[in-house]
Amino acid sequence: MKNMGNRHLYRGKRTDNGEWVEGFYFCMTHPDGRHTHHFIIPLGADLSLGTPVEKIQVEVDPDTICQCTGYKGIYERDIFQCDDSIYVIAWSDDDLCWEALSVNSSESIALGEFAPEEIDIIGNEIDNPGRCRMERLTYKEGNHYYFANECLVGISTIDEDSLNVLQNVLDKLGAYEDAEEQGLLLRLPCGIGTDIYYIPSEKNFRLNLLDGHGEENRVFHQTVDRITFRKNGWYMECDSDLEYGTGRILLDTSYGVTWFLTSDEAEAKLKEMEDSHDGE
Repeated sequence: MKNMGNRHLYRGKRTDNGEWVEGFYFCMTHPDGRHTHHFIIPLGADLSLGTPVEKIQVEVDPDTICQCTGYKGIYERDIFQCDDSIYVIAWSDDDLCWEALSVNSSESIALGEFAPEEIDIIGNEIDNPGRCRMERLTYKEGNHYYFANECLVGISTIDEDSLNVLQNVLDKLGAYEDAEEQGLLLRLPCGIGTDIYYIPSEKNFRLNLLDGHGEENRVFHQTVDRITFRKNGWYMECDSDLEYGTGRILLDTSYGVTWFLTSDEAEAKLKEMEDSHDGE
């Protein structure tokens, strides 16, 4: 049964370690209106009278915040499988209800049409974006894959050798599409040995200013030495950090936020922070 009390719950990824946290959401905007911080008070936190909220609040990435649908443990942007179809959960402003949007078609079904036991959560859109973006080009019949759409003209004129080559290509593509659907195909923005450029986080940027170390608010360059995969994502470690034992890691969720593949991107982001803190 749907528990409407759950609809007040939210979840998001912590900014400090990238782990998911579930609880009660609120946000605070700086008096100058230039930036807003987003927080979740985790379930089970000490809410006794007199407990400072600063000790229990957890800052989260606003791009990962999801609201509970009312079904226990089932959130916005979750991906689930029912029978042979895969859906992603989203809110409909038109119908004012939660909907299940088919990954491979334009079909949408009100989430209330599904019983909780029919909703088999297999991931979420944030951790598994490939499952939501992929539109299959092939389908499988027997031991081989075939084009999902009539996209070839004059295929009957292709000679037998060329048809065999095309069949090998389709089988290879179909296997990759299967792996992507199953969450077994991971796309990384870079690899071992890639040059990356990182800047201080918003919090460290402010601390550097307060401590009189503004010179540390700059772009740093290193080379990726190690990539570690874990249940809720992945992170990288770079050559100099490993050599000097700094303990610094670059989270997958921080790509495009504090680390980049070009110095120009890093410099542009740093300039944004400098402008937002101008005069402090």
